[in-house]
Amino acid sequence: MTLQPVVPVALVGAFVLAGVVVCAQGACSSVGALGRARWLTRALVVLAAAAACLRPSTPAELTTAALSDADVYFVIDTTASMGATDGPDGTTRLDAARADVVALSAQLAGIGARTSLVTFDREARTVVPLTTDTTAVPRAAAVLRPELALASHGSSITVAAPLLSRTLREVAAAYPDRSTVVVYLGDGENTAAGEPESFAPLHDLVQGGLVLGYGTSAGAPMTARLTGDGAGPVLDPATGQPAVSHADAEALDTLARDLGLTHVARAGGPAPTVPDPTVRQVTTDVSGLPSGSTEYTWMAALAVVLLLLLDGAGTVLSLGRAAVPRGAR
Repeated sequence: MTLQPVVPVALVGAFVLAGVVVCAQGACSSVGALGRARWLTRALVVLAAAAACLRPSTPAELTTAALSDADVYFVIDTTASMGATDGPDGTTRLDAARADVVALSAQLAGIGARTSLVTFDREARTVVPLTTDTTAVPRAAAVLRPELALASHGSSITVAAPLLSRTLREVAAAYPDRSTVVVYLGDGENTAAGEPESFAPLHDLVQGGLVLGYGTSAGAPMTARLTGDGAGPVLDPATGQPAVSHADAEALDTLARDLGLTHVARAGGPAPTVPDPTVRQVTTDVSGLPSGSTEYTWMAALAVVLLLLLDGAGTVLSLGRAAVPRGAR
């Protein structure tokens, strides 16, 4: 039990002392048991009012929660090759990546980390800016689809590097105390002309994360959007046969080294754990908050009301007795 007085304790003590003295004097000068009982009731009113002023309460227990000061960026490859059907149980690579994003987001829910979703095909775009809404990234990831097959003209695994670099530098300047976690999800296939751009310039901006690889080196045909909601196989222009996409684990290894992260080949099973170096246990004392303790002031206030009603009833009874002629009693 603790006290959280609404007025200084010294004033409460002076009020009680004065009230008890007055009530004691009144009781001594009263005639009859009823008169003394009324002064006793008034003394109890003084004590109950003093108790209400002291705000007795029972503090809540200390709560411990995991909090994070990390910003987690999910970078997802949505090129046509992510429609290849060599994912777990014949699913597409993008289906497997979406499932991992949902699972990883669930791991991060409730610890205070901000999350963002970046996708890339011919160009990179921020689909979900940094947010503490734990449902935003999974909802957006659930509706991702590979790019239109007609729009695919070769893919680079590092298209997102300039956008991500610019974003990380801006956020680091605005929030220097927060750390950055990058989770890259792709198949590593690079069919664009020229060498892919390096992620190495981002190395010092990233404190944790993973590179998750999807697909197999043997490859599989690709299912991609044609027009509207239609879907079909991606054809090789040279042969007219279904084109086969081959995942490139070595390219993902290089990308992971550039970022200082670990490459994990995904072939089903539970999603890996995001290595977030900034999760910490924080103990919060909520006893000083209105919602963080159980107060008993209402009980003291109720006692004051009931005692005043009792004293009022005694006053009415005394007036009634005084109104009756002495000879008629």
